Amino acid sequence: MSAQHLPEHRGAGSNGKLSPAANHDRPAASVDLTAGRIEINLPDNFDRANLTPAAVEALLVRTYNALGIKDDRPYVRHDDRGYPYLRPGTSVDIITFTDCHDSETSARNQARHLGRKSNLVDATLHPKEPVENFSTTHLAVIVASFLGERSQIRPENQTPVLILGNAAPRSGSNPSSVGNIFVFAELPNNVFYAGTVEGLSLVKDQIAGGRVLEWNIEVQNATTVFRSRYLQETALDWCDRSYGVFRRELSTDVIPDLSKEPIVFSIDNFGNIKTSLTDESPAIKSLKLGDSVSVTINGITHTVRYGRGLGDVEEGGLVLAKGSTLHDPANPDRRQYDIYQNNGDAAACFRNDNGRPARIGGIIEIEPIDSRSSAGRNGKEAVVR
Repeated sequence: MSAQHLPEHRGAGSNGKLSPAANHDRPAASVDLTAGRIEINLPDNFDRANLTPAAVEALLVRTYNALGIKDDRPYVRHDDRGYPYLRPGTSVDIITFTDCHDSETSARNQARHLGRKSNLVDATLHPKEPVENFSTTHLAVIVASFLGERSQIRPENQTPVLILGNAAPRSGSNPSSVGNIFVFAELPNNVFYAGTVEGLSLVKDQIAGGRVLEWNIEVQNATTVFRSRYLQETALDWCDRSYGVFRRELSTDVIPDLSKEPIVFSIDNFGNIKTSLTDESPAIKSLKLGDSVSVTINGITHTVRYGRGLGDVEEGGLVLAKGSTLHDPANPDRRQYDIYQNNGDAAACFRNDNGRPARIGGIIEIEPIDSRSSAGRNGKEAVVR
């Protein structure tokens, strides 16, 4: 038998959040190795109320580290309810996509979170990334794009990622409770999502076990509508296995479907229009390379060439071609179509008479046309070749 003393560990309270041991003068736990078994001996005066699953996991990690044993258990584990949590000691990246870009609010969030660390995992909070204002469609596209590209990474490099998503219109008389529900879901390749329910619209069929949990955002100020302020705090609570982050289990039916019609998925900073169109879309199936189609977005119609890229049209011409966005991890060749303008801004081409350009979520109407050139907006001829 051999014994090794462990440094004093941090226990956990009944709420599952870690807190320092109450009495720092208590003797440390010891570990005995007997017949290949690890036995943890706790002192008689140890408060057994602190032996929550999180505390046991933390003690086990310290045991592994003290004995020089590599902890090769899976990053993601599940409790007796089937709820996911991270193996203590795991590194996790927390990425926030939000339509709240206010720099003053961001400064306050940073001030509040920089001093907060998870006690169980090595959590890295990354700077927030912008989402189009109130655009749940844009958020869904971001989540699906992330998951699609994630599938191309070698499994051994897929350390856990928690995506926090926030993009939802808020209205009503009770600001503390308005807005769509926030949910939590486990996705493939060690990816988790927590935030606006619509963020899962394009990956509904990839949710582990079809299990969606309501994400309990504790809004501390009843006069605020900015629930996103508390997203990162709740994320760190989850990292510390606080059971309070899950309010109840929900059906995937709470996740809305996006329009079955072709829509604008997103618009990049060059004005390229990313669409929901794929090779399986009826509007695409009937086309041959080089065909011209009539495309209407935002009430404005232009002739667009169906091709491989910008080289298929002259300067100023519009082309419908496969882009870089991947939403189907099982089929890397199944990429969404984009509308580009050669040396121009495609979204601006569909600016209506009120000066409003094409917007995310807008319906796309596509009709085949016979000729290789056709009158576009204001009678101008679209440039194709």
